[in-house]
Amino acid sequence: MDNIGRLIRRFRLLKGLTQNELAEGLCSSKYIYYIEKEQRYPSINILRGIMNKLNVDLFEYFPYLDSEAPILVKEMMDEFSRCSQNSDLSGLERAITRAEKLNDFSTEPWINEVNFYKSSLVLKGNGDKEKAYETIKENIIMHGGVISFGERDLRNATRILIRYYNLQSMYYGLIEDFEKATLQYKYLYEELRSRNEIGTYQAIYISVTMNYINCLYATETYNKMLEIGEELIIYMCSIPSTDRLHVVYYLMTLCNSKLGHIEIARDYARKCMYLGLGLNKIYDLNIFTDDDSLNQFVFDGSFIVNLKEQIN
Repeated sequence: MDNIGRLIRRFRLLKGLTQNELAEGLCSSKYIYYIEKEQRYPSINILRGIMNKLNVDLFEYFPYLDSEAPILVKEMMDEFSRCSQNSDLSGLERAITRAEKLNDFSTEPWINEVNFYKSSLVLKGNGDKEKAYETIKENIIMHGGVISFGERDLRNATRILIRYYNLQSMYYGLIEDFEKATLQYKYLYEELRSRNEIGTYQAIYISVTMNYINCLYATETYNKMLEIGEELIIYMCSIPSTDRLHVVYYLMTLCNSKLGHIEIARDYARKCMYLGLGLNKIYDLNIFTDDDSLNQFVFDGSFIVNLKEQIN
C-alpha cells in the first residue's frame, strides 16, 4: 500500500477537509498525519471510514499507487478504455496525446498502455494497417510471445501479451483471413475462460469473445456463435456490464435470423435497439438501422422507421 497516504491527502484536499475533520469519529488527527506522511498504514476499518468520508473508492486506485500521479493515471486509463469500447477514435487520439505529456506514461508499465492504444488506433482507423501490424508483432516478441501462437503459448501469457494477440487476431479479420482469425480467437477465448481470475481480464475477455463471435458469423458457424453469444450475454448481465451488450444483441439478431429463428431474432433486435437508446449509443444504432437484414428478415420496416425517428 505504498503511496496510499499521498492519495488520501490528495482526495482530502480536493474535498476541502482538514486532517481534524477527516479524523473525526475515526481516529486521531495525528494518526491521519502519519498516514499521509507514509509513516503508518491505515487498517481496513479506518481505510473504509476514510473512503466513506471522502466519498471515493480508494481500492480502485491501488493498481496505480506506484505512479507519480495515480489519480491522473487512473483517469487516463479509464479514458482509454471508454474511447476504445465506444470506438471513439478521435477521443482515443486526444487521450493518447494527453497521456504522452504525463511523466508516468513515459516509463513502464504505463508506456506499454500508450504503445498498445497507438497500435489499436491505427488498426481501427484509417492509418497504415500493415505498419501497425509490424508494430504489433514487435510488441508480441518484446513481451515474450510468439507470432504464430497455439494453446500452450497462452498458458503463461501476461495480460498485455494477450491484448496484443487480440490486436493481431483483429488484423487477420480486417484482411479477411477469417480462418486464421477464428482459430486465434478460439485459443484466446478458451484460455481466458479457463483462468480462475477472469474478473481481472473482464474487459479483454469481453473484447476477445465479441471478436470471436464476429469471426464465427463471417465463417457461417452459426450454431457455435449462438452458443458463445448466449454465454457472453449471461456473463455480461452478471457483472453487470451493459456498455456493449447492445452490440451482442445485434450479433445475436443476425445469427438467429440466419438460422431461421425469426421470433427470437426479433426479440434480440428489440433488446438491441431499446438498450442502445437507453445507453445513447446513437452512432451504433445508426449503423444497425441501416442494415437491410433487420428490415428484410426481422421486421416489416415500420419498427426501424419509428426507431430512426426517435434517434433523430
